[in-house]
Amino acid sequence: MRMPAANLGLAWTLVALGLACSSAGNGQGGNGGTPGDGTSGVDVASYASSGPVGTTGGSVELEGGPSLTIPAWTLSTEAEVGLRPSGNAPSMPSGWSKVSGWFDVGATRSDLAVDPSAPVEIRVPITPPAGSMDHPGLQLLVAIRGIIVPIDGTYEETTGMFVAELLSVPPVFSFSVGFNPNIVRLRSTDSGPLFAILAKKVSALGGWPTLDWQIDYDSQKLTDDEAKSVLAWGSLAAGIYSDAGFKAPLLYNAMETNGMQFWHVNLIATGSHYKQPEDTKSADAARKLGRINLAVDDVRQPTTNSYGGGFSIVAHELFHSVFEAYQVPRTCFNYTENGVQWCYESTTGFNEGLATAVAYQLEQGQAVPRPSPAATTLELPHGWFDTANSAAAYQNQDFYVYLLRMSGLDTIRQYVEALALATVGTPASVAESLEPYATALETASIGFPATFHEFYATYVADRAYIRTSAGYVWTDEPDAEFAGKANMLARSLFPSAYDLKGSDCTVSETDAVCTVTLKDVPPLSARVLLADWVDKNQMPTGMQQAALKAKFKAETSKGQVSIFVFGENYGESADEARIGSYDGSEVELKDVAQKWTNGKVLLVQGGGGPATITVTMTYSTSDLSEACQAAQDWMCRCKSAGPQYGCMVYKVTINQICANIPPEQSCDETCGNMAISYAEAYGAEDPSTWNYMCPNAPL
Repeated sequence: MRMPAANLGLAWTLVALGLACSSAGNGQGGNGGTPGDGTSGVDVASYASSGPVGTTGGSVELEGGPSLTIPAWTLSTEAEVGLRPSGNAPSMPSGWSKVSGWFDVGATRSDLAVDPSAPVEIRVPITPPAGSMDHPGLQLLVAIRGIIVPIDGTYEETTGMFVAELLSVPPVFSFSVGFNPNIVRLRSTDSGPLFAILAKKVSALGGWPTLDWQIDYDSQKLTDDEAKSVLAWGSLAAGIYSDAGFKAPLLYNAMETNGMQFWHVNLIATGSHYKQPEDTKSADAARKLGRINLAVDDVRQPTTNSYGGGFSIVAHELFHSVFEAYQVPRTCFNYTENGVQWCYESTTGFNEGLATAVAYQLEQGQAVPRPSPAATTLELPHGWFDTANSAAAYQNQDFYVYLLRMSGLDTIRQYVEALALATVGTPASVAESLEPYATALETASIGFPATFHEFYATYVADRAYIRTSAGYVWTDEPDAEFAGKANMLARSLFPSAYDLKGSDCTVSETDAVCTVTLKDVPPLSARVLLADWVDKNQMPTGMQQAALKAKFKAETSKGQVSIFVFGENYGESADEARIGSYDGSEVELKDVAQKWTNGKVLLVQGGGGPATITVTMTYSTSDLSEACQAAQDWMCRCKSAGPQYGCMVYKVTINQICANIPPEQSCDETCGNMAISYAEAYGAEDPSTWNYMCPNAPL
């Protein structure tokens, strides 16, 4: 007897282990990873059978045993594949019994994926146990990095072979045919009125072949009602994605003899390992098996769980398969485990960030960040990932929360379509690998009347400082006494904020020019300069500095840079002190050091990068002929303005004051007389009391 064949035309990769495994992290676990060349480091010469595979395909087989065949014209690279009986066979999962032995597969490359229309075929000779014919519990079990997932297959009665199909050959994995009599197959069409209510007409934009689902689950581990909930969540999420115009997922699609189609999901019992961050790294390999495998524990999570409830989990995994349908170009970064190099893909940050934000919004009914993982810094580039810190990929959700608040799923779809236009090369770093995606986003439209870098710069300014309702992403920002406080820098988002120094400045008779150069700034990342023009603790009671005009501009060696300046009065800002330009062109802030005692200079690198950004700040003042008669004695030390940044900036004012002193009277004499007179007026015994601003100035 031959079981109904599965339609694998839409099967593809899926992060089956990715959603519920991320813990809170800061996303800064090193330099991101080492670019890979695709080699796995696996030596297949010692395998019982090995052979070449490439553009013309190839196969390996054991005498009287299983075989693995790669069709012709589906690979773009050459590799060696090996097959052998397993010397260290995995334990069968609870409830399963072996129908065949365990076998190991090894490949000399970590990126052997084939065309979905021509999958890799595994054939295993078996004698089906009693009661296993036509039973959904007869499956191929694939063990990859300690995780076992079931794969549907077909038993060919005429050849005695169990046949299953994959879309890639991971660098190392094991397989066996197993049988579990407790496996139940349930379809959404079998599930009663609940699913009739959830059924949605397939959108003309999406054109999905079906919104129905089928689930294979162990009836000893999951109840029928829980299984029906999974089907309901899948149908609902599929309807929403389809109506938003997303491509149909590249996901295992079971076609029945009556022509009906069902997206396929497996429920597996060992749920705890899906919650560990290190298992995200396993996802890159397991995802290539093209199925959704949901852990029982994750299905039972409440919506208050830190990574979401069951609906969020199903919607998250389904979005991964939708993302895969767009075939966004990618390159590999090495992740090494037990001497084997695995492929950590350059799209991981986009894929995980999008799936996290979108799925959590569907469940929560509003665009809010999933509590786990934590927020990350804005100094890291958009799309950041790190092979040493799996949480980093999920932390990209922050931007997508903002994007969802500003628009919706239609914009998310256009965003993914733009990523698919990227042209990747051979990057030298994670930051460099993200540049092609930034370029693709910049040249495409995602539904806003602005370029992508302008929209991203707006997000940074809103999130980091302005904090509108859309920009108030995390409830504890901006690290202040009052969460959600606007016009205040969220300092934790900029751990490397730069404090301007006197050595950054040169002073002439008319201007103070301060220059800062920032190197290797990644694409779509931000930096902050901290400018303190006045220290209120150094100002005499009732005194006030003369006003300076300050001009700011930024230039980048690559792409485009945006600059925003926020003037503050002892830490309090206002709308009138908010200036900026998306192209780095010069902007002017008036009343610096008088009305605005300090400020923040926010820089956002555009699509080009890594780049060098040069920021120039020019401070000047108008004629100060009456300044010596104003209350300025505490700054009137003409020969030295001291080493501090504020002193260097304000030294131009001192020079202006000195320039207007009558020629018959020395500057120092005038300053001294003024200091003495004010000291007498305020009852101070020491005139230097009013010279705190520049403590190094000679008396």
